[in-house]
Amino acid sequence: MRILGIALLVAMVGCGGDDDGSDGPGVDGSTGGSDAAGQGGEADAGADEDAAVGELTRHIISPACGPADGPALRIQLGAAGAAPCAIDEAAPSVRLDAWTQDIVAPMTISWAPGEALGTGSLCPGGEDTCRTYSAGDITFQTFDAEQGAAGTWRLLEGDQPVTGTFDATWCEPKVPDPCG
Repeated sequence: MRILGIALLVAMVGCGGDDDGSDGPGVDGSTGGSDAAGQGGEADAGADEDAAVGELTRHIISPACGPADGPALRIQLGAAGAAPCAIDEAAPSVRLDAWTQDIVAPMTISWAPGEALGTGSLCPGGEDTCRTYSAGDITFQTFDAEQGAAGTWRLLEGDQPVTGTFDATWCEPKVPDPCG
């Protein structure tokens, strides 16, 4: 089964192309498609590192809480869920967290192991565990606290980055309790 998954991944990477100008697989937010995800490094607790990201038709940004209960931003990319501000957890998705709400675009937030600036995860959907990346960055090309944000993202683990774009609409603009 694993060989079949690897063969499908290789076929997807070969056919999908890399249209974002980077050296690695990517996700094109304008079409919602992906080349591949989760290559290199170790997967967290059973996440399938050969899983494709899938269709990312809904892009949302919302306030969140950082690890020290401070204000943060969460960008979620995935299939549309039942509610207007929901991502379908049964489908593949990407979650990006910036542990600040002080964004002045253009701006890049980068993190590496041991740095408390953000995090990113690829989720295969369903019951499978998400894979959290120890390094990456989120570049905000535009940011409007009432409209949304657009930009690019990159997750790093080993020598194969996973990249993509986002054009996210604000959802639930109220900071969750008990943040801050």
